[in-house]
Amino acid sequence: MMIKDILVHVDATPAAGRRLDLALSLAERTEAHVVGLYVDSFEQMLMYSDVYAVASLMEVVAEEAAREGAAAEARFQEEIAGRAVTTEWRAVKGLTDRKIAEHARYADLVVVGQNDPEEPATGSAARVPEVVPLTSGKPCLVVPHAQGPAGFGDKILVAWDGSREASRAVADAMPLLRAAGRVTIAQIKAPTGDPFASSLDLTAFAAHLARHGIDLETRTEAAEGRSVAQSLLALAGELSADLIVMGAYGHARLRELILGGVTSEILTRMTLPVLMSH
Repeated sequence: MMIKDILVHVDATPAAGRRLDLALSLAERTEAHVVGLYVDSFEQMLMYSDVYAVASLMEVVAEEAAREGAAAEARFQEEIAGRAVTTEWRAVKGLTDRKIAEHARYADLVVVGQNDPEEPATGSAARVPEVVPLTSGKPCLVVPHAQGPAGFGDKILVAWDGSREASRAVADAMPLLRAAGRVTIAQIKAPTGDPFASSLDLTAFAAHLARHGIDLETRTEAAEGRSVAQSLLALAGELSADLIVMGAYGHARLRELILGGVTSEILTRMTLPVLMSH
């Protein structure tokens, strides 16, 4: 797979600048086209309000949406100035998580942001980092809300458990893995073990990646006294990794997509970019 179209979610928050910078830097390396997407979900939020309140609030909401959309586009134009990439701006209306997932299907990679507990998103915007990796059908790069590592994609940590999701994530990340200076494949073993875990060891997987020209090392870690997510993030810190590649796990419950425990914990605790595929 080659990365030739990158979709990045742009809003009026400060974190949008970090998402844009990362997406544009990656686009410069891969000669990719960057699409900035702003989603106006204000009207959809009003659908769940009292009908009389909606009538009185509609004008105020429209003005707020226009201000936020203009601020998001201004940030996009500011970030792309002087960058050696082709770009495009899209502004749409709808539920934020659904619209991002929809537009991601016309891109090779979608870039979204981690939720910021200090400035929590509301409505469909709050569901973006959880829903988009599971529903878009494309690899999703989640960027921390706070400043992460200085670099990106030079020291990659791959979380491997032999699952379909992990295999999909590695295949989607192949262009980044080939270009990385160091790749570490890690297997985190929970204390209780998983009777349904794949029996394939790291040797076969490492040999597969080596045939793609990827120089790598392997690590097997025991998650003693910590969760799998905590162990993975601790290893990322030890290795000074600037990107984690992992599968995004979820299951259906009453027509809702619910994240698996490791995926949810990573999205909460992550301090570096995470590339997820489902």
